[in-house]
Amino acid sequence: MRVTRRGGRLKAEKDGRNGPEEHWCEPCTKEALMWVALVGTREAGREGIAQRLETALKDVGLRIGGFRQEALCGSERDRIAGYDLVRVGRAGRVPLARKAVNPELCEWGFAAEAFRRAQRWLTEEADVRFATAGRLEAAERGHWAAIAAAVEQPGILILSVRPNVLTTIALRLPDPEDALELPASEPDVSEFLLRVVALAHGRSAQPHS
Repeated sequence: MRVTRRGGRLKAEKDGRNGPEEHWCEPCTKEALMWVALVGTREAGREGIAQRLETALKDVGLRIGGFRQEALCGSERDRIAGYDLVRVGRAGRVPLARKAVNPELCEWGFAAEAFRRAQRWLTEEADVRFATAGRLEAAERGHWAAIAAAVEQPGILILSVRPNVLTTIALRLPDPEDALELPASEPDVSEFLLRVVALAHGRSAQPHS
């Protein structure tokens, strides 16, 4: 999957059986919710860039909310022991996924309370909300209900998305306003951060100094 920007439009392109398949997305109107795609894997540095964006938004006085998923380091043999759900903008952490005898996805069992907590965190008042979507959400499970509800709220949604589910997720949402595909160069990352901060600051319903 490749995401490119041309003249204010976004193009998601993937390799199909009959050659490249293109999906063009027009920017959201001002009346619609704006969402921004941060496309990549954890190994490509997606979480680090999301945290840089959180800091940049707070530095200009914007209110942030929502959640991110944080991997827990395991042993050398087991690189990831599980995942926690971390509240963005305020203190809060709950277990999300741990290795299970009867897993729901791959080797993981999920905590229902974490999905309920994510939904509450995504409905809190904020100028910018963060969320994560993966294979569970592509199957309309996991955080999907919370993400779909966030689309109806004012503000901007920053959605961290795995590349292999981008098309499925994007087709269920309004067209994204901007996107960054990882891995990306530092200049591209810096420009993306500046664009999103400017977009969010202009979109904010509250005056900020």
